Amino acid sequence: WLSRLMIHLSRQVVWQMRRDVFENLAHLPVGFFDRYQTGDILSIITYDVDTVNQSLSADLLQVLQTVVTVVVSLVMMLSIAPELALIFCVTIPLTVLFTRYITTRVRPLFRRRSAALGELNGFTEEMMNGQKVVKVFCHEEESKKDFKELNDALFVSADRANTYANYLGPVNAQLGNISYVVCAIIGGVLAL
Repeated sequence: WLSRLMIHLSRQVVWQMRRDVFENLAHLPVGFFDRYQTGDILSIITYDVDTVNQSLSADLLQVLQTVVTVVVSLVMMLSIAPELALIFCVTIPLTVLFTRYITTRVRPLFRRRSAALGELNGFTEEMMNGQKVVKVFCHEEESKKDFKELNDALFVSADRANTYANYLGPVNAQLGNISYVVCAIIGGVLAL
């Protein structure tokens, strides 16, 4: 039922965010839309709102479960064997430090990916709206070449961002496994 509640909450928040964004877009001066391509604006808005939706519906629940697990584990370790809690108090900060290190490296990559996606969307919208002009001036091949360059830039930036972001889960899992093994060894020694 908690997952359902989070999904319902995320839908409500995202609906409100989209409504607020489009109401605010209506009040922006025309000069704003002259500076940015419509596809770029829409791409950024939809990406950011979808990210919030995903974070609220899945990630927030997982973070809450992890926090509860960590707190309960620490309390149990302190009550059973304070020596084991020391291991726990070393590995958790290591995991947090590694996560912060990766996120500081990944954040600029996702910004580049977002910018490349916005450029591609803006270009695509511009070409679709100006199809007749492109045909009249025989600009098809140049448009294809420009699209391929933008698409390749998006592919490279998305590939790098996703590659580095995907390191996070397995490395954190291995740090947890190492912590578990060290606790098991020390717990076995203490039991003997």
